[in-house]
Amino acid sequence: MIDQYKNDKLANNTYGASVTYSEPLSKRLTAAIGYAFNQNKSETVNQSFDRDPVTGKYTVLDQDLLNDFDFNSLKNGVNASLNYKSNTLTVNLSNRVDFEQVKRTYNNLNTILQRNQTSVAPVLSVNYKISKSKNVSFRYSGRTSQPSLTQIEPLKQNAQPLVEYLDNPDLEAGFNNSYSINFNNYKQLKDQSIYFYVSADQGKKSINNSVRYDLDKGTQQISYVNIDKDNWRMYGGGGYSFVLKKKWGLKMNLGMNAQYNSQFSYLSTYNEDPELNRNQTWSVAPSLGFSRYKANKMDFYISMSPGVEQMNSYLQPELNRTTFKFRTFSEITYYLPKDFKISLSTNQNYQAATKTLQSINIINMNGYVSKKLLKDKSLEVQVFVNDILNKNNGVYRYQNGTSFIQTSNDVLRRYGMLKVIYNFTTMRGDAK
Repeated sequence: MIDQYKNDKLANNTYGASVTYSEPLSKRLTAAIGYAFNQNKSETVNQSFDRDPVTGKYTVLDQDLLNDFDFNSLKNGVNASLNYKSNTLTVNLSNRVDFEQVKRTYNNLNTILQRNQTSVAPVLSVNYKISKSKNVSFRYSGRTSQPSLTQIEPLKQNAQPLVEYLDNPDLEAGFNNSYSINFNNYKQLKDQSIYFYVSADQGKKSINNSVRYDLDKGTQQISYVNIDKDNWRMYGGGGYSFVLKKKWGLKMNLGMNAQYNSQFSYLSTYNEDPELNRNQTWSVAPSLGFSRYKANKMDFYISMSPGVEQMNSYLQPELNRTTFKFRTFSEITYYLPKDFKISLSTNQNYQAATKTLQSINIINMNGYVSKKLLKDKSLEVQVFVNDILNKNNGVYRYQNGTSFIQTSNDVLRRYGMLKVIYNFTTMRGDAK
């Protein structure tokens, strides 16, 4: 237990300005250049006071934990872009280059930590209109990922007494690449649509934690390092929507989503030097849905999505696991005479048990009854009930590295609410 009084002070000021000039080079080609200036100044003081044994008050400053510094960031950025646009093709190419000086001046140590760094952010986007109903697009973007001064030289702290953060003056910038492809095809006469997307994020020389555990003492040393292996996150999906029964206004939706992650980090498991570890996760989730929309009659949307998630760890194979999940959603709205309306929505989320966690099945049902008022129906009075079944316990489970993490939060469960909604979208003018 730490018996100290903490006193933190922070003052921050930010200034900035930018200017852009564009010029058409031809009927279809436009160029632009720009300049941006940003400055960020801040003053930080983190004080820790021990108890005075004579007075009993927290007045003895702990010099070993004192952080008293001024931070200054001065950034000059230039950017240039070319834009080509025709009836079917749009291409945009741009790049931004930032020259930044970051400096931390320690007032209590009379020392300075300073870095001069250059960052780039290229972007290429291409959009091709195949026909009136078909469209395909591609986008690439990159950006330099600069380390923060806190990653290079961590601040003194004892909020985590069993954790020690180590300096790394050799920490370098990484670079992130992002790629995406999208395709859309919508046939208006048939009310039919097809779409798919594929995206990938690549991290080169990524900044990651290197953790060394001392199991005997229960402590860990953490430093930030560059990893030569590439980290990847890839995800994609698609869907097909069509009219199943035109007479009823019934539509059917088929979909699929998938995701894959590969991340490297340094890990020490048994009082040894950290080794390079690789965590891999993937998930697949098909979906099926039905919908109906008829003005002033009855609307509904129902969907279900089973799925599988798997995680693997190179250094900790005992943590490898696979789990099943199943999600459903439904929303039904029924229009009653005299502008009354009743609506009910249900969100269900089932996740199977893992080696350490029990299965969960969360059901959250909401509903309301409403009536529209005034001549133009712009006013609506609604009686809303949240969590009708009183089943929302605030449990949430997600993937993180090679773990399924489950949290339980305090949430508002069943409650009622009276809502008064006014629609401002109708504009009126005086007759002339």
